[in-house]
Amino acid sequence: MRGSVGVGLTIGVDGSVESVWINDSSGSDTLDQAALDAVSSWRFEPARRGNEPISTTTSVNVEFQLR
Repeated sequence: MRGSVGVGLTIGVDGSVESVWINDSSGSDTLDQAALDAVSSWRFEPARRGNEPISTTTSVNVEFQLR
């Protein structure tokens, strides 16, 4: 089984994920929820304006391949 989930997220000034949402569903509630759960725990280097970290919104694609 394979699936891909498009996830939107807001990254805070400290690099933590502040909010997540589905941009493009896999068609499976289980895979969609697994993608949201995974991305929620990720850490990022925050965006910067000059030397000042800023909050930003972006998206990622999460690929699943079940064996």
